[in-house]
Amino acid sequence: MKLKDWPNKPMTVNQLYAAVSEQLRKGNGDKHIFIGDDDEGNGFHALFWGFLPDEDIPDYADVIYQIDDKKDLKKIVVLG
Repeated sequence: MKLKDWPNKPMTVNQLYAAVSEQLRKGNGDKHIFIGDDDEGNGFHALFWGFLPDEDIPDYADVIYQIDDKKDLKKIVVLG
C-alpha cells in the first residue's frame, strides 16, 4: 500500500512537536516514552533513540513495515 492510501495516517513531525510541547507544559519532561506497536493500541514498547538520519532510511527498507512503495521512504522519518 502507498502511504497516501493509508486509512490511518501516521503522525507528522509537526504533530509530534505539538504533542511533546503539550507534555512539557504539563510537567512531563522527565518521564520515559513508550510508543504503540500498531495503530490500534494493542501493545506498547519503549522509545530508545531519536530520529534516524534521512540518508540511512533506505538501508532499513526491509524492516520498515507498511511501506510497499519504496518512493514513500523519502516521505517518512524514523524515530526509535
